[in-house]
Amino acid sequence: MCKYENHWGTKKKKNVRTCLSSSLVKVLKILKFGETFEDENEDGLDVDHDDYDDEDAVSCDEVGGVVEEQIEHVKHFLETMPVLKQVILYYNTPKDEDVMKVFKKLEKLPRVASANCNVQISSKNLSLSSTSTKRGTLL
Repeated sequence: MCKYENHWGTKKKKNVRTCLSSSLVKVLKILKFGETFEDENEDGLDVDHDDYDDEDAVSCDEVGGVVEEQIEHVKHFLETMPVLKQVILYYNTPKDEDVMKVFKKLEKLPRVASANCNVQISSKNLSLSSTSTKRGTLL
C-alpha cells in the first residue's frame, strides 16, 4: 500500500503496482545506511566524509527512527525484487552493538520475492552476513 495526498489534502491508501517487481537488479548496495540528510551543506551537496571519524558517526540509539525507516526500505526491496541476490549495507557507526542490533532485525525480515538473497551489513570493524533459505536462515 502506498500513501498519497489527494487534492483535498487528505491521505489515502492505494494499491500501486511497483516497478521493482520487474527490476533486473541483482546486487543492491546502500552506502550510507543510518545517515540522515543533515550531512549536507546548504547547496544540498554531501559533506566530505573521506576520513572516517568515529565522532562523526551516529549510534543506532541516537538515530532511532531513521534506522528503522531504512530497515523498512530494505524489507520492501526483499519483498518486491525477485531477481535480487545480495543486499550490502555500509553502516558508519562507532559501536559494534549497533551493527548487531540492525543485523538481527535484518535477519528476521521476510524474503518474499528474494528467497535466497544474501543480506550483508558492514561497518569499520565488523561485517555480518545472512542468507535465508526455505528451510531457515543460514549464517
